[in-house]
Amino acid sequence: MLFIGGLGGCSAVGYAKALNPELFGMERIAEGIYVDSSMSDEVRRALVTNVAEARSRIAEVYGAAVSTPDIVACSTQSCFESFGGGRQRALAFGDRMLLSPRGSTVHMVSHEWSHTELSARLGWLTRWVLGDLPSWFDEGLAVAVSGEPMHSEEVWRTVERRALPRPELTELMSNGDWSRAVVRYGDVQAAIEGNPDHPMVVYPMVGHEVRGWLARNGRAGLLALIERLRNGDRFDAAYRQPLPS
Repeated sequence: MLFIGGLGGCSAVGYAKALNPELFGMERIAEGIYVDSSMSDEVRRALVTNVAEARSRIAEVYGAAVSTPDIVACSTQSCFESFGGGRQRALAFGDRMLLSPRGSTVHMVSHEWSHTELSARLGWLTRWVLGDLPSWFDEGLAVAVSGEPMHSEEVWRTVERRALPRPELTELMSNGDWSRAVVRYGDVQAAIEGNPDHPMVVYPMVGHEVRGWLARNGRAGLLALIERLRNGDRFDAAYRQPLPS
């Protein structure tokens, strides 16, 4: 999940803490990776390995990782909430990533890193002021990078087979749209429950859309899309127009 928008109340304090986590009891265990003192050595080693694998997944899709996000990883929910987290497994904001006790998997690190990578490649002005990149593409690309089983093609086929209600892509344009949809269609609850009988809907749907687009356009197409957006093209025109593969 990508965190955007204004910061208010406790969340603002929490996110500000992530700017210098060592001042608030976090320990640096590798370049750009900070953990709480309660995290076991085994989990620390696994996290470092997962971050390295996530970098490889970013490079596989984008060609290279140009972003180097600082990662604040918590082994307790209270730690996660103290840095501004809530019910999410993980979230990205600016050039930082915040991981909950359930968020330090390679899938989640890759997902959040994709948000950071796309923002870095587009540039702040294009991403947040002048551009019109829809949330569904940002999230769908992160799903495609991550390989998260809860967002897989198999889950999407289950959603289709059961004819579960799902939004239109046009209902997932802004971050507010996205936040409302993942609650309305049950993705948030599904992530908490982890029950395969109650699958996610919105994440698998956008993952299916973007995976298909990537299959047709490839890495060269993705990089060309990013370049067109940086040059001022509107997203819909750039997405629908054939791109080099």
